[in-house]
Amino acid sequence: MPLPMTGAWAAGKSMRTAILVAQDLINTQQRILPGYDIVSNFFDDECSTDQARNIVLAQITGNKATIALGGMGCTHSCEMVASIAPYMNMPAMSYACAGPSLSDNSSMPDFARMGHNMKSTPGLVKGMAEKHAWGQITLLVDDFKPADDHAQHLLSVMSEMEGINVDKIDATGRDFSSAEAVAEDFRNKKRRVIFLIGDEAFKRRVVCASRVVGANLGITWITEGKEPEGWLTVEDNALAGRCTAADMEESYQGAINIVGQEWSADEDTPLDCFKDETAKSFKDRVMAAFQDGFPAGDNSTMVDERFDVAAKAADGTCVLAFTIARLLGAGMTLEELRNLDSAGYSQFVTSMKSDTSFVGASGRVHFQGNDLPGAVVVRQRRANADEETMLAKPWLMQDVANDFGNGTVVFDLNGGLSTEAYQPAKEEVVEEFPFEVVQVLIVFLFICCPFCAGLVYVWYRFKQNRKSDENSKGRAAGTAAVDAKV
Repeated sequence: MPLPMTGAWAAGKSMRTAILVAQDLINTQQRILPGYDIVSNFFDDECSTDQARNIVLAQITGNKATIALGGMGCTHSCEMVASIAPYMNMPAMSYACAGPSLSDNSSMPDFARMGHNMKSTPGLVKGMAEKHAWGQITLLVDDFKPADDHAQHLLSVMSEMEGINVDKIDATGRDFSSAEAVAEDFRNKKRRVIFLIGDEAFKRRVVCASRVVGANLGITWITEGKEPEGWLTVEDNALAGRCTAADMEESYQGAINIVGQEWSADEDTPLDCFKDETAKSFKDRVMAAFQDGFPAGDNSTMVDERFDVAAKAADGTCVLAFTIARLLGAGMTLEELRNLDSAGYSQFVTSMKSDTSFVGASGRVHFQGNDLPGAVVVRQRRANADEETMLAKPWLMQDVANDFGNGTVVFDLNGGLSTEAYQPAKEEVVEEFPFEVVQVLIVFLFICCPFCAGLVYVWYRFKQNRKSDENSKGRAAGTAAVDAKV
């Protein structure tokens, strides 16, 4: 019997394919939910709060068989879903959303996520700033309240840290002209380390706007949280006629992304959700599905640009499967699961957040509040040096630092953070006072002015003498005329 669930898969094909692989194992092995099959319906929320809201409302009103909402990789989408799902008695869990705002049990008590609270971000930024002598870090913030709330949190924490200077520039709109304004602002201030806080469309606008206003290439861009595959060069009408995909790639070289670690470091431990699978064997299974499609030959599920959500997406599918199994075992009927009242909804959420504990592909899955604890990594966008793959994948994200969550932090993975793409701000062309011209003019005046004055004087005397002669002649002629009359 099918148990439908909805996945808003902003993380793209990577999330979808991983869910399909996990779902197939659960349904085939029939260990967790004997007699039932999980069925997932996929929708792309496009990292848009409006789209996420519309998907939730459409599924709740149009598909009465839906039991729970899973997926979601963008923080703002998660915040929207977390705010409305409780009013619909619809359990919701993110497989990838990050950020401290989603840890808030007072405003989102029913929400759970496989993503991280990212409390390590300020410390990781501080470590990189000290190591690479970043004199100033600028938080560039989208004109959107959740983005501003997160920026205020980061600003508050980072401002308390010694040796790190942080300021904040706020966008005043969500169009390209607003992006131009903030880009012009940080260009004038010569800011070269920019922490972008907002959705993918905002980040694209700012990166493009930095070129339009003439900021030098080689800015160190920093982002936080998982990013959908191809987000930087996706077709965007706001950039049409302003920046090409090649322009965006050029401007974004060396960019830094701070994100939760994906796969379990303990590769050989058996997984509780899938019989005869370890983290390594399951990862191999997912990677094969990325390459060949799932089922094999299905082009729509092949994944060229990998997005690190596969382990979390698979474990999230297992969380919902285990939760449904516990509730069915406790006597709840399928019809009750599909039409949860307030009491049933509360029972589902409590079981999902409090009773979940198993070994998953991403590690130990056990929620603390809204969060799943884990390591956080720093990844850098670098040119692919592998001749066999560089044409298909010119850019790669490589781990360069890791906060393991146990007090250990390393900053030298894969050679550490590279500053090869970094360039300082352009030197402003300052109009200098033309001292040499003035000097020449002064010499000219000293030499020429007396001569000119002499010429003027001679001309003046000449005119005076000539006028005097003419007057003398006039008087003589008058006397002669009088004499003749007499």
